[in-house]
This record gives sequence, structure tokens and C-alpha cells, in this order.
Amino acid sequence: MTQTVQLPIAMAQINTSVGDIQSNCEKIMHGAQRAYEQGARVVVFPEMTITGYPIEDLALRATFRRASDNAVNALAKRLEESGYGDLYVVIGTVGSVHKGEWGAYKLVDTGASPTGEPRTSEPTTIARPTGTSSTNVRPTNAQSGASQPTEPSEPATNAQSGATETADTDKHPTSTSPTEPGASPTGEHPTNSLLVLHKGRIAYSYDKQFLPNYGVFDEFRIFTPGHNNLVIDIDGYRAGFAICEDIWQDNGPASQLKDARLDVLITINGSPFEENKDHTRYDLCVQRAREVHAPVMYVNQVGGQDDLVFDGGSFVVNESGEVLARLQQFDEDFAVWTLRADGSSSCDSMAEQMDSDEKMYRACVLGLRDYMRKTGFSGVVLGLSGGIDSALVAAMAADACGGENVWGISMPSMYSSDGSKDDAAVLAENIGAHYETQPIEPLFDAYQQQLHLDGVAQENLQARLRGVIVMAYSNAHRLLALATGNKSECACGYSTIYGDAVGGYAPIKDVLKTRVWQLSRWRNAWALQHGEVPPIPENSIIKPPSAELRPGQKDSDSLPEYELLDAVLEAYIEKAHGRADLLADGFDEKTVDTVMRLVDRAEWKRRQYPLGPKVTALAFGRDRRLPVTSAFRE
Repeated sequence: MTQTVQLPIAMAQINTSVGDIQSNCEKIMHGAQRAYEQGARVVVFPEMTITGYPIEDLALRATFRRASDNAVNALAKRLEESGYGDLYVVIGTVGSVHKGEWGAYKLVDTGASPTGEPRTSEPTTIARPTGTSSTNVRPTNAQSGASQPTEPSEPATNAQSGATETADTDKHPTSTSPTEPGASPTGEHPTNSLLVLHKGRIAYSYDKQFLPNYGVFDEFRIFTPGHNNLVIDIDGYRAGFAICEDIWQDNGPASQLKDARLDVLITINGSPFEENKDHTRYDLCVQRAREVHAPVMYVNQVGGQDDLVFDGGSFVVNESGEVLARLQQFDEDFAVWTLRADGSSSCDSMAEQMDSDEKMYRACVLGLRDYMRKTGFSGVVLGLSGGIDSALVAAMAADACGGENVWGISMPSMYSSDGSKDDAAVLAENIGAHYETQPIEPLFDAYQQQLHLDGVAQENLQARLRGVIVMAYSNAHRLLALATGNKSECACGYSTIYGDAVGGYAPIKDVLKTRVWQLSRWRNAWALQHGEVPPIPENSIIKPPSAELRPGQKDSDSLPEYELLDAVLEAYIEKAHGRADLLADGFDEKTVDTVMRLVDRAEWKRRQYPLGPKVTALAFGRDRRLPVTSAFRE
């Protein structure tokens, strides 16, 4: 095919919702319309566009897969009827493979070419449209001997090494059949698929070959890996395709396309945010661009889904490391990148990069906003103690849903200082929140008349009374209750189960205490820069932290100073350093033993803590799974 002067490719960075297939399709239609109006020939959407991502065990439901199938077919027809049929619309969805044959989106692979001649050993050729014989060549042991990726934030799993239509039973047992990874109860094998819609039909398909099985991912349990690469010709330009994890693997699909004479490698992604991960993505894509000798387009999902936050930040990079286009982080965005026949390109989108504090803050806000939106809440309620944790969470909540939709409840006890009560009131005024005071002393006295508690039990009673009040407001006003604990407290169990740990969502669950102070200062500085009133009272930032559950109480009575504590926690949790490693790191023996004991004993509490956005490389929950009843101690 003769190459045209240029190939405009649109990047549609959208916020999909898991299971809301109709809404996701509407976003695709809007993106296609926008691409058409701006003269694009191709429009690329993120991973699992139709279904939202991650779908987890929804993939195993035949009804869900059928709904997705029907939506895809209806979408292809609708695109054609709306005048966008000439567009190449790249989407993601859940496909399925039946044992012994390809399913709805797949081509029959007989092992021979359409002429009946044996297939060549060449790793890939230009794909034929769906409905004809395939010239795609199934790589022989494509995943065999795959090395680890270059960065540890998305480590490789050798689970797919040598994967065929069955899996190694010792490595990948499933609840359905240990020999059939990702098999549904109906015998179908769900796939994580990329489809190219063109001329009113599914023109091409590609199945994700490497299925992550680490950290927050368990795709190998759900999906079946693909085997074929995909290269298609669009107006004389050769475009290769991949899905997220495929490009994280050395000697993976991208490497197999190094001799395919690509003009661009397009990858669709559902890559969650974690601090500094965008730099890792950039380095990785530069490496892949050098392998295929062509620019890499990285289109990523944006939005919150349960405890994951997808930051978007889609971009195009060439083999010299030059960023050719970059979309915004933490928001939907759209841009057309134009590739020219002489190898040059242009794009009018080059979003500014944020500093690390702004990224983490906006990740927490986006996670909260989308959790509210996708679960049907319009407002939140939380306890306002006057301390830094509740102050930061309240500021995030106001940014997520507007101060008028935030209910802040002051619940002073006989131990609450006047300064803390004043700080809570000032904060509520600064963010425009509803503010009410519900003293707990009368309730506490009533309980004490019967229970006669002292010590820790007396302290915990105060926290649990506050939890009851927060949940009462939540039930009465249909508000999402927010837990205000930070990662340092979650790590050490420094919270009261069914007390201050109560809630439906925990916005700073993955933020260490020292970072809480840092983010609070950043938020106030941002407000000053934009001519706004800083939301967080200075006194909440500078005063020594205290639960105020007994006279003169300070956090340092029970915990090491937070600067020291957080340093130990980072090494013990995120770096998995054992006792000997921590001592070698220079931490004193007493501190190491104290912190390890607190963390190990608090696993049962963490299991019951609300969901919260993952913003670090290793968050509690799906990232770190330890048995509650473990007796192992170092």
C-alpha cells in the first residue's frame, strides 16, 4: 500500500467504569467523534475500554462476556452508521477462547498459511482482517526464557514461560481447573483482548500475551494468554500493537517485532499509579522504541477503581528518548499525534509534569472522587479532631466533592484541648464544610457507669463512641464515612478497631505520617500560589500529634518519633528488609524490635481497615499478603 503523507493518531485517555458497559461505549463514541472531527485516521483507547479495568472475576461470568460481546458488535455498527466507519478504533475488552478453537474475536489457526504451505519462522506479518485465514504466526515458545523487566515496580513473572493453551499445574492452580488458566465454569477461557474496529466490524484482534501475577495483579488466574502478534497496515504505515504487561517483558512481543519494519508501536494500558512509576514507564518505552526502531505510543487509563488509581499521563516517545506528546495526569485528556512519512511528527499536547507531592495528593483526591462517584455517594462525613490527619483528609474531600458536601463532626472528650477544638472549627470554615459538635463525654459517662473501664479499654471506648457517631451521620444522610488513619498508624496498629478505623474509604491509608505533613504543606502552598485561603490551620501542622485519649498524651509515648518510625517502616515493608538487614541499615536494636513487633501483630487490624488508594510501590492489602496467625518472628 502506498504510504500517505501523514498518519494522524488520536490518543483518547478516558475514565472508564467497571461493568458500566453502556457508559464506556458512550465515551468511545464521543472520542471517535472528536478524532473524526480533528482529522485522525486512528483513535486509541486504554486497556479493557468496554468493560472497565480491572474486571477481576467478572471475566468468569458468561453473562458479562456476552454483554461485552454484544456491546462491541453494536458499537462497531454504530460507528459505521454515525459516519466514523473509516476510522480505525482501537479498544480493549474481554474476549474468550474455547478449547480447541478461537472464540468470537479469534481466527482459526491451523498451523499452515492460507495456501496450505508451512508457516515461516518469521515472528509476525501483516495481519488479515477477522473472518479470513490468519497470516499471523504463533511464536514458538514466545514467552520462553523471558527475562525480568528493567524496573522492579512491575516485575516479571515467569508464569507464562512456555505457556500454551494449558498451564503448569504446579505454578498456576485455579479454582476451576488447574490445567486451564483463566477457565470459566462454562469451559470458556477469557482473554484480555485488543480489538480494531473498522468499517462497521471487528477488523483485527490481539490477545494480551503476558498476564501479570504479582502485587495488585492476578490476571493469570482469570485470563488465558494470547500467542500471536499483530501488525497492520494503515495508509501504508505499519502499526504494531501490544497490551500493557506485554511491553514490560524483555524478549516479549515488542522484541519479536524488532524486524517488522514498524512505523509505530501502539500499546493500550491499565497501569495503576504509584510514586515515581511514570519515570519507569518512560524509560521502558524508550527501550522498546529502540528495539523496534519506531516511536512507542503509550495510552493509559485514568481514574479510580476500588483501591487502585490510574493516573493517565499517556505519551509518545521515540528511540532517542524524546517525548513527542504527553497528556495530563489524573484527568481525562485527548490529543492527536501526527506521524509523517519522513519520520517526523507533531502534536499540540505537551502537558506539564507535576512534582511528587502534587502527584500523590491528586492521586488520593482522584481515588476518593471516583470511589464516591462509582458507588453513588455525593457527600462524605468524618471526624474532625483538629489533628493533621483529619485536616488533610478533609481538605482532600473538599477537593474531591466540594466543601459543601463535606460533613465534619467535632467529637470532643474531657481530654480534648481547646486548641484542637479551635483548629477543627477553623478547618471546617476554610473548606466550607458543614460543621457540628457532638461531645462524647455524656455517652462515655453512661458507659462507664456500667463498665467501669480503665487503661487502654477506656481509651478505646472513646474512639468507638466517635465511630458510632460518624456511622450514624453516614446512615442518616447517605454520606460516605471516611477513616483518617495514615500508613504509619495502619502499619503499627495505632488505631482502634471499630473506632477511628471505622469508615467506607481511607484516603491516606497508603501515606506515611511524615508525608502527611509534607502533603499538607504542599496543599497550603498551592492555595497561596492561586490566591486562595490555605485550608489546613498551621497549628494542626506544627503541634505534636496526639490522640488526646488521656491527659498529656502524645503519639511518641507509644511509638518512635515519626521520622525514625517511617524510615524503619519503609525499609521493613516496602524493601522487605528483615531484622538483620534493618540493623545493617543502621537502626538501633530497640527500635527495630519494637517496630517489627507492632507491625507483625497488627495484620488482623489491617485486614479490617477500609479500602484506600494505593499510591506507593507497596501498599497494605493486595500488595502485601501475610497470614494473620503467623507465629514467625525474627
